[in-house]
Amino acid sequence: MGRLNDSPALRKRDLATIHATKKKLGLDDATYRAMLSSLTGKCSAGEMDRGERWQVIQAMQASGGIRATGPYITDPDKTAMIKKIYAIIHARKLSEEYANAIARRMFGVDLFKWLRPAQMHKLVAALEVDGKRRAAR
Repeated sequence: MGRLNDSPALRKRDLATIHATKKKLGLDDATYRAMLSSLTGKCSAGEMDRGERWQVIQAMQASGGIRATGPYITDPDKTAMIKKIYAIIHARKLSEEYANAIARRMFGVDLFKWLRPAQMHKLVAALEVDGKRRAAR
């Protein structure tokens, strides 16, 4: 994602958004910390950098939380990798849950969309290996 400016004001706003969304979604502390750990490998939003906080905000938004706003940079590599993963699973007539299951097994993350770009590259490689293995049968 590149180096993003992580000013104290942005950090404070991000943390407020995360905690307000946690409350809105009704997450208990254990579930909340498990989600943070699944997404970023950290159990506290206060320990995260700006990119990691944004990843959490996006995931919470996708779960029906507060719509996030702000001057965040969208990672074009991640968007391209998501499209590539969808193309692979649709071409092989696999479900999105299949890709999620591989992501869960490889990285301990429930949704492949939550993966970092480098992890998505590994997921694509795993899907390619799986496709070759299936074709050899």
